[in-house]
Amino acid sequence: MTENTNNLNPIHIDNFDKPDVTPPQSNINTNPLDFSSNTAVADLQQLEEIQKQPEEEHNQPEDVQEKREAMLEQREEELGKAEEMHEKVEDVLNQSEEPPQLISTNKTKSKKMTSRRKRSETDTLEQYRVSLTNVEQQQEIAAAMTGFGYDTAAIAEGKLLYENMRKAYDLNKQEDNETLKSKINLDAITETVAEDYSLDRKKAKVIFRNDPLVLHKLALSGAAPKAYIKWVECMKTFYNGLAAEPELITKLSKLKFSAEDAESRLANIQKLESARSQYLKEAGESQEATKAKDTAFAEVDKWMSDFYAVAKIAMEDKPQLLESLGLLVRN
Repeated sequence: MTENTNNLNPIHIDNFDKPDVTPPQSNINTNPLDFSSNTAVADLQQLEEIQKQPEEEHNQPEDVQEKREAMLEQREEELGKAEEMHEKVEDVLNQSEEPPQLISTNKTKSKKMTSRRKRSETDTLEQYRVSLTNVEQQQEIAAAMTGFGYDTAAIAEGKLLYENMRKAYDLNKQEDNETLKSKINLDAITETVAEDYSLDRKKAKVIFRNDPLVLHKLALSGAAPKAYIKWVECMKTFYNGLAAEPELITKLSKLKFSAEDAESRLANIQKLESARSQYLKEAGESQEATKAKDTAFAEVDKWMSDFYAVAKIAMEDKPQLLESLGLLVRN
């Protein structure tokens, strides 16, 4: 949800910058958008000819041979980069058109938290639970830790931090589930509205293709907007314009579009706006819950780090007892 609104304007390949200067000591084409077969073949042939030269040509002074090898590596690297860019450009060209994107669903995560925790949050919760339980239930460990300042009061402090972390984790999961539910609902209504509008728009363009005034009035000139807000406003203009002039709907009835259809579409647009508002609300709550959870984990991580450090000292003569605290001990 933060598993954390983008305007999906189509990418124009013409907008990519092309290198102005070819790297010295190389005739290989490094323009990432120039993939003519002649250039690619010439580059490959040039590389193969260098690699296939008679063995005696390689029996040269060491410095010359090193320069030669460096040149070969450079050319291979340039060819690899050009081929990689070629694949990326083709991927862009082959992208299918998608409906307007309502909001980014990428969850904003704390880089610090991500790099800090190598194991999963559930594993962390379980290890800390075991440690804080066994440090009291196993008398030998309790006695050893008490001697180093971790008495009943200190352990109670750690347990309180753990309980806060557990509550923050559970709340975050709940908010994530609510956000996912609202996103599924939003996607469903978006798909319905987009499909209806696309078909209705095509019908209207056919019927009113020779009436530029109506095309302008119904926002049918040009392509449909990609940005969410403009897309919704365009749909409202279209359906409200039809509902306000029954004679236009009469003309559209030839292609199976009625006044009831216009009313139904407007009702679905209201549902779309409501669903998006609910999704944004849930997404915001989920992000706040994630921040709270990460803060709680950080506090317990610090406390447990100190706890484990002291435990290793307290049980230095009986290191196997550390396994009762969830720590791996090598034999």
